[in-house]
Amino acid sequence: GTSDAVPFDEQAKMMIDSLGLVAGDQVGVIYCTNESNSLFQYNAVKELFEAEGIVVKAYTFSETTELQGIATSAASESKAIYVPSDNTVAQNDSIVGTICTDANVPVFTSYGGAICYASLAIDYYELGQETGKMAAEILLGNKTTADIDVATLTPTVVYNNELCAKLGITVPAGN
Repeated sequence: GTSDAVPFDEQAKMMIDSLGLVAGDQVGVIYCTNESNSLFQYNAVKELFEAEGIVVKAYTFSETTELQGIATSAASESKAIYVPSDNTVAQNDSIVGTICTDANVPVFTSYGGAICYASLAIDYYELGQETGKMAAEILLGNKTTADIDVATLTPTVVYNNELCAKLGITVPAGN
């Protein structure tokens, strides 16, 4: 099978470096409590940010109708927003993006997308292709599930130059 795991330590470092986050700054993490993977990711990035003295606050919701209020609170209280690979947020990320951009608060997501000023994420289309190739090998009888290792993709650094300009963020040279 495949995994969409990303290097949380590299993501946290990228946010700290690109935004100039320092001890005492707050990063808000927005996620849906119905997704256990989001809690795991929250705890991973929380530990990494807190090791640098950066305050981390969870902004959670269980119903999409709560997302607008949660995003508004997060944007008003945080210097930056981190969104894990949370399907519920991803499906409604224009809400988060609009609120945060209007408040001049940068968003970094674990999955990429138009709302983030930057991301260190995998290409989900490519991940789907790899998964399909593995499934084909099994369905064609060429391999069994025991023959296939779990594959991960190398994440790519992407900066949204237009959004960075709007938010006053300097994009590192070569990006």
